[in-house]
Amino acid sequence: MASSPIQLLRTAVPLVQTYGFSRSLLAHAYTLGSPNANDVPRQPLSDAALRALFGAGDAPERALFGEWLRVGLEDMRNDASTSTTGDRHAQLNSLLLRRLEWNTPALSHLPSAFRHWTALAAPTTTQLHIPLPTLPFRNPMPIFKHTLDVADEALVITGDSSRGPEWYARRAALATIYGIAESHQLQSSSPRDGSAQVLLSRMLEEANRARLARDDVLGFSDYLLRSIQGIARSSGAFVR
Repeated sequence: MASSPIQLLRTAVPLVQTYGFSRSLLAHAYTLGSPNANDVPRQPLSDAALRALFGAGDAPERALFGEWLRVGLEDMRNDASTSTTGDRHAQLNSLLLRRLEWNTPALSHLPSAFRHWTALAAPTTTQLHIPLPTLPFRNPMPIFKHTLDVADEALVITGDSSRGPEWYARRAALATIYGIAESHQLQSSSPRDGSAQVLLSRMLEEANRARLARDDVLGFSDYLLRSIQGIARSSGAFVR
């Protein structure tokens, strides 16, 4: 039965698709589990108890969202296709598609969750010349970290052996591709709309062609970002 903060969060994550990233879900998650015959039925946690476990303000909701993101990375490791094919491009495509699918059940709750998650962080300027989505994020840095985490996980799972500038270029490319596809998904009108998945696969294919065609890292990065931006704009992923 959920008792520690991590157990409580893990119990709540599967219910996010129904109840959202709410403190009421965390309070209710405490009552779930398989009690022993002699256990007294548990009541939902009070606000005071949630503050004691996670901190004041919206810390409980932020902890739940953070745990949901971490479990999404863990879910990528369960992609069986990474052990059945030696095609690294196909593996990356499958892994990133699986991460988009992780979003699908909770899709109606995600736009507000991402906005809330980024609104509380102090605005930070960045020199990254990346075609950013037009969602109203006050501070994009948490989004950059999220997409880089997804890219890192995909590269680790596929055993990428790149080093130095090549690794950073591949990491940035994957993070950008995933970020654009996810922003498109968050603006979708239906969880059954598969256009984000199609967009992701198109951009990955373009990235693979660019990598094979260009040996220099800077040339590859510049060409890739311009190509991705063109694909994203033509798909409607950005508001022009």
